[in-house]
Parts: sequence; C-alpha cells; structure tokens
Amino acid sequence: MQEMFSEAFSHQGFSFVEVITPCLTFDKKESLSRLSKRIVDINRDLHHDPCNREEAIKLAESAMDYDSDPSAKVGVGVFWSCSTQ
Repeated sequence: MQEMFSEAFSHQGFSFVEVITPCLTFDKKESLSRLSKRIVDINRDLHHDPCNREEAIKLAESAMDYDSDPSAKVGVGVFWSCSTQ
C-alpha cells in the first residue's frame, strides 16, 4: 500500500486510491478471508497495460460492484496512468 500511495503522490495530475479493508466491527474474520480469495492484481495477474484507456475503463466498471456480486473478482492495481495521452 505504501508503494501505491508513493506512486499516486508522484503522479502529476489527479490520483485516486481506494483502500479496501475488512469490517473490524461486524465481521472480523470472514470478510477478509472471503475477499482475499477474490482479489486479482490487474497489472501482475492480468498483464493490464495502464496506458490502455479503454481496457482501464472496462476494468474499473467491472470493479465498481464487487460487493453486490459475491463471485466477482476484485481488481486492484494501477488502472490508468499514462503520461503520453
């Protein structure tokens, strides 16, 4: 997470970082184990190119409702970052 914040701070322009954490009040153990099985690193596991704007939009849209679909993958990583566009 430290690396992600460092990258966001060094990026010229707007950066958005979402931190996903389990609910420690109502579900200390189950939510973390259930969620961690669904997490996929879009850059490492899916080989997503952060300069591919169209793919970044598709990935972001599919990640928006991960809480309403218990089988949906939760994409993490850099969705969009390209200084040439």
